[in-house]
Amino acid sequence: MAYAGQILENPVSRERIVFCKTSADTDGELVAFELLLDPEGHVPGAHVHPEQEELFEVVKGTVKFQKGLKTIVARAGDTVVPSGTIHRFANAGDGPAHVLVEVRPALRMEQLLETATALAREGARTARGCRSRWSWRCSCASSSGR
Repeated sequence: MAYAGQILENPVSRERIVFCKTSADTDGELVAFELLLDPEGHVPGAHVHPEQEELFEVVKGTVKFQKGLKTIVARAGDTVVPSGTIHRFANAGDGPAHVLVEVRPALRMEQLLETATALAREGARTARGCRSRWSWRCSCASSSGR
C-alpha cells in the first residue's frame, strides 16, 4: 500500500515519483505526487484513464505533453488531461523537470505506478512501456476499477 513520502524510481523511463497524498489519505478522492523527470525522462507510453482526470503543474523545467493530436509545451502552470483523452509526456529540456501531479479519483493509480516501476526494475518493461521480449510477467494493476 502506497504511503506519503514513498519514492518510486523507474530506471527505464527515468521517472522518480514521490507520493504526497495517497488514496488512503484522501478517502479515494485523489492521489497526489511529485514527478521528477531526468533529461530524456518520459511516461512509458501513450495511455488513457477512462474514469480519471490528471492535473499536471510544471514547477521546474520544460515538459512536452501529447494530448490526443495536440502537442503542448509547458514551462509553468497547469495542464489538464480530461477523462478519456489519450496522452503522454516527456521532459523536453536539457535539465531535470519537476511536476506536481493530481489524479482524481485515485482508483488504483498507486498500484499501477508501483507495478510499472517494479517491472522496469526487473527488466520486464522496455522504454516504451511494452513487455520485454523475454518477460513472462503480466502487469495486472489497472488504473480503473473500484
